[in-house]
Amino acid sequence: MFCLTSFLLAAQDTTLTAKPLKTIEGVYTDFTTDATGNVYLVINGTTIRKVDNNGDSVGVFNDVKRYGKIHSVDASNPFKLLVFYYETSTIIVLDRFLNARQVIDLRQHHIQQAKAIRLSYDNNIWVYDEVENKIKKINDNGELLLESADLRNVFDQPPTPTFIFDDSRTLYLYDTALGWLAFDYYGAFQKKYAFTNWKDAQVLDKTLIGRDDSSNMFWAKAGDFNYTKKQSNISFGGALGVRFSMKHVYILYPHRLEIYEAP
Repeated sequence: MFCLTSFLLAAQDTTLTAKPLKTIEGVYTDFTTDATGNVYLVINGTTIRKVDNNGDSVGVFNDVKRYGKIHSVDASNPFKLLVFYYETSTIIVLDRFLNARQVIDLRQHHIQQAKAIRLSYDNNIWVYDEVENKIKKINDNGELLLESADLRNVFDQPPTPTFIFDDSRTLYLYDTALGWLAFDYYGAFQKKYAFTNWKDAQVLDKTLIGRDDSSNMFWAKAGDFNYTKKQSNISFGGALGVRFSMKHVYILYPHRLEIYEAP
């Protein structure tokens, strides 16, 4: 069975070759995927369309614009999706049918501006509070479960992470200027990987992955302080977003989502 991380780490060729698998036509502003192969397409920043492995639409979430534009969707648990609205510091929790189950106004819980959010390993929620410069964990009621130290006291330049990842008992922040910052589950800083300016950074099976605006992919095994850069046969030029899964590479262009599979 093909596994992207094994493929990347074992690859010796100068070019990584993936084959086109499927195209989903349409104009989408963002997307994400889950571990079962479902794709969640964001339309105009307000609607989420769920598409299954066969390309069939199996669910729709329509927001009435009360919370602004959708900033991100976290489908790391396909049974509990997190829809994040940066402008209003609001999280909507959806079930697998895209029904809203909970609305969390972070400002009512003393988080005036969240920079990034992510579902935690125990089904709570990680939040980076960019006013207090702290990593916080909250429950579905918005109650604070734990928080890190003020990261302004840890780094010369406080991080402004674009992504949070929870992988293999490590919490990662990715800041395009600082690189990867690794923490334990109590918010204590562990390591820094100075891999800067990666696009669409991800952590997948203990592997740090990213790309550039050309056709290059970057990756490093967690714990390594050097990364590998290889050219792929896929053009990332003009891509609105790229996502890697265990079996596929997804690329969002202005009028379509392309799905690739490695041989």
